[in-house]
Amino acid sequence: MRHLLSAVAVLVGSAALCVGCTTNSPGTMGYESRAATTAERMISPVATGQLLAELGGRGNLLGPYAKTATTNALDEADTIESGWDQIQPPGPRSERTKTTLSRLLQRSTDALVDLRIAARKGDLEALGRFTRPLGRLAHELERFQERHLP
Repeated sequence: MRHLLSAVAVLVGSAALCVGCTTNSPGTMGYESRAATTAERMISPVATGQLLAELGGRGNLLGPYAKTATTNALDEADTIESGWDQIQPPGPRSERTKTTLSRLLQRSTDALVDLRIAARKGDLEALGRFTRPLGRLAHELERFQERHLP
């Protein structure tokens, strides 16, 4: 019985190690798929920022909520961008994908930083000036995602 338990423990441990040995993105197709998924994920905080900007510009947003919601959108964008930075491209074509998406993610995060700063200053009506730029970023993310779907 003890040998059976030892054998099971070895098999479970081996399986766990094998799972940990997988590559971040196996080949170009896997990398492209991850890029598309990352762009899709970034649309959410950018669209949230766009909605907050629109509401603020119309005077339909309370200061404390604006501060919290813009911070949450930025935190989500930072997490997405940081996760993408950890994935290594498998080849030259993927290097171009990495560079293109990294720049788009950085622009998105930068826009959300500016939105959060305006919200923290309490200048809620000025948030309206971010509506169009965030809308354009959301559209660029959607186009990127569509181009990189496998």
